[in-house]
Amino acid sequence: MATWVRADGIWHVDTTDRKPTLREFTDAAGHASSASITEAASPAERLVLLADYLGLDIGWLARRCRALARVGWDDLARPHSRLLSLEGLHTACAYVGRLAVPSRLAG
Repeated sequence: MATWVRADGIWHVDTTDRKPTLREFTDAAGHASSASITEAASPAERLVLLADYLGLDIGWLARRCRALARVGWDDLARPHSRLLSLEGLHTACAYVGRLAVPSRLAG
């Protein structure tokens, strides 16, 4: 088990062999597997399902990501640590902006 929620340090890791705890995790994993909101064949389809679940307009999201990929995040966000960068945001926006959103959903 690993968590960073309410951990004393950055995160907390522990192990267990208690059957009730293991059963709870097995049940939770089984539920998550059977009730996936993003089960689809392609990344674009999974993104459409996630956007729908979150109530986002997928057409707007794709257009906004394309625009952000063109201009970048440098003027919008600044990491407080020199160990962090915005490269992940740049990459994610470029990826989402390139996805082929079904025309019926492109808004």
